[in-house]
Amino acid sequence: VAALDLIEPIDLDGLPDDLARHLYGLWLTACRRIGLLAAIHYRSGFGHGAVLIPTADGCWEVISAIGLRRWERGRRFAPQSLRGARPLA
Repeated sequence: VAALDLIEPIDLDGLPDDLARHLYGLWLTACRRIGLLAAIHYRSGFGHGAVLIPTADGCWEVISAIGLRRWERGRRFAPQSLRGARPLA
């Protein structure tokens, strides 16, 4: 979780592609390591993504996001707004 706190604020826009890919991969690996059940990975473009978990009311709650301003932890989304999301696995 401490790694997420360090990586999330980094703006990947404007960084060399290799570095942005590496940091995004580190972020995604850190998300996988915290053991979230039924989590999904939503990617909205190069260097922009979120990991969300299902809530009791059928929505998805942000656990971590990178490159997505206003996608802070705890924000909720309806399932239909997250088309293309895949299991975190």
